[in-house]
Amino acid sequence: MNAEDERMKRYHSCYCAWVRGAIKNGTEKEISPNFCYCSIGFTKKYWDIIFDQPIKIELIESPLSGALECKYAIHIPKEFLK
Repeated sequence: MNAEDERMKRYHSCYCAWVRGAIKNGTEKEISPNFCYCSIGFTKKYWDIIFDQPIKIELIESPLSGALECKYAIHIPKEFLK
């Protein structure tokens, strides 16, 4: 995160090799922001197991959309909010 170039900050903050490569070579606009739902699938699996049911996760922002980090909305089942 010490990089002065915002593009390189996004590059270093993303853990997806495909997105990192696109950010590094300046072709990230060629990738749909929906591509990041692949990462959501990995995250979703853990939460499905924790809550013992399928849960909903939404992408809020990612390095692919210009953010410095991935942000997801994880919808916790109502019965766990009590």
